[in-house]
Amino acid sequence: MRWQNTIEVTCPKTNCEAEITFDQSGNDETIRGKIKRDGEVVLVFDGSIESEVYYRDGDEEELLISSEQSEKPVVHIPPLSDPYPSIKVWADVSKHIIENNMTEADKAKQIVEEEQRTRTKQGEDEKKERKYFIKNEEKGIWTYKEGSFKPVS
Repeated sequence: MRWQNTIEVTCPKTNCEAEITFDQSGNDETIRGKIKRDGEVVLVFDGSIESEVYYRDGDEEELLISSEQSEKPVVHIPPLSDPYPSIKVWADVSKHIIENNMTEADKAKQIVEEEQRTRTKQGEDEKKERKYFIKNEEKGIWTYKEGSFKPVS
């Protein structure tokens, strides 16, 4: 995901303003901007997000940040609590759609649907606690739990 546009940040306490523009030049993500205090530009910066960003204070140019010196972010994915997470269940279907192989995508979809039917027949889905619904065994239908539905007025 890439941010493209200009943002403005102000600090009423220090009376500073920053205008930051994110852009793209070919495959390179660029950043440029300026920082003002009391309406006067005190710092200008620009560079590449993938490599180095420099700032200028008057005639002097200095390195602000280097991607080589920065720690790479670590993505933490929480463990899945659902035994049948959608991303896992539909992975083969998605893979075949991306490959533009609709025949295999249909086959994979049929496998998923058959597994869902089997679980339903085995009563696995019936054992789950429902937040908003309760099964009316006499009529064989699902109805709203008492107090879980509030009509829009």
